[in-house]
Amino acid sequence: MIVSLTEIKTHLRLDHNSEDADLLLYIEAAEAHVANFLNRSLVSWGEHGSPLGSPSIPVPEPVRHAVKMIVGDLYENREAATADMTINVNPTTERLLFPYRASLGV
Repeated sequence: MIVSLTEIKTHLRLDHNSEDADLLLYIEAAEAHVANFLNRSLVSWGEHGSPLGSPSIPVPEPVRHAVKMIVGDLYENREAATADMTINVNPTTERLLFPYRASLGV
């Protein structure tokens, strides 16, 4: 994960553990959505290093914040999120992610 459960709980201002399992699912969904939007693997940025074994490169803060924003939206709108896990990204999140999109062609 590029964003920890602790970071998400701080972002959401939560101080209990009763929703941790749901939050972990939201993190997973948000990170998958971000990876798909960026057309790149987040693992190559994260703690595991690139597929070629070079040292890991820190994930840019705008990408990490976009994940937090998406998790926050999934948490606040969890009734809609549990039906089909559809993610509607707000324009600010897209603006944070756009500079990091890869190999989209013209």
